[in-house]
Amino acid sequence: MDNSTVYIPSRIRRGITERVGQVLRSQHKRREGFYDCLRVVEVAGLVGNLDTLVQRVAKTLQVFHGKYYRYALIR
Repeated sequence: MDNSTVYIPSRIRRGITERVGQVLRSQHKRREGFYDCLRVVEVAGLVGNLDTLVQRVAKTLQVFHGKYYRYALIR
């Protein structure tokens, strides 16, 4: 195999980089959400069933930190 490069049109490269950016932003938001929820549970010591816990964590994050996470992400 020779050392020639393969040409990829700019719109394809742009599409690839946009998709990679979406994935990285999503992973960062999930990681940030996980650590925010973990911090709330550690400080408040919340116990109960899952739905109640999710609601309490979501409300605490909204009130004290001004962050909104969907219930599915918190769950």
